[in-house]
Amino acid sequence: MAQSTTDGINDFIQQLHNEFSLKDMGDLRYFLGIEVTRSSTRSLHLCQRKYIRDLLDRSSLANAKSVHTLMVSSSTLSKDEGDRLDDPTEYRSLDGALQYVVLTRPDIAYAVNRACQFMHAPTTVHLVALKRILQYLHGTINHGLIFRSSDRLSLVGYADANWGLDFDDRRPTTGYYPPTVWCDNFSAVAVAANPVADGSLVVGEVLAYDQVADILTKPLSVSTFARFCSLLQVLPLVKLGEAGLEYC
Repeated sequence: MAQSTTDGINDFIQQLHNEFSLKDMGDLRYFLGIEVTRSSTRSLHLCQRKYIRDLLDRSSLANAKSVHTLMVSSSTLSKDEGDRLDDPTEYRSLDGALQYVVLTRPDIAYAVNRACQFMHAPTTVHLVALKRILQYLHGTINHGLIFRSSDRLSLVGYADANWGLDFDDRRPTTGYYPPTVWCDNFSAVAVAANPVADGSLVVGEVLAYDQVADILTKPLSVSTFARFCSLLQVLPLVKLGEAGLEYC
């Protein structure tokens, strides 16, 4: 008889306990700066409020004015902007700490990665951009990722689809539906021209309005940025209650 998931977990814990001294700490609440809230519907909300507050205190930004976006949509940072910092230690330390925040806040990933490009020789302008990220976090400190047990993340690329087409001889002659690859890159569409022509692949266009990945690759307007954050489920904790999901 197959074991239930709970029995399997308990057996695994017992095996570990046979080798190491373990203590049952109960449900996960806090781990390495990440706060975990569990709802009655098995949703998890991961948040780093305390960690972010500590960063704001370190940067003297605990009472700073909040901003709605991480970067101005027309912003372009370069290595020659501003005066070099005499001591880049603070910049590098904050940038490294913000990389850890990305774990629960993918909405800041692009801005943090841009800042990382200047860690070797940061300037005053780069430091201002870095602190703007902290100002944004100040206004969204209760935000975090919401995960549901039914969530699935599928990353599909042309290469993966093309790999699958190598098995043409195994495809059924009837009832076959060619795989669809969604793309907003004209070059990738051109590469897929032959498989599309022979009907073994379908390429669909992703409109800019629906390209959520843009939040990870470029500055966006306030409205687009907010919409993509919602689609990524980077939401405040109270959203659990609004959705009818009780939490403790």
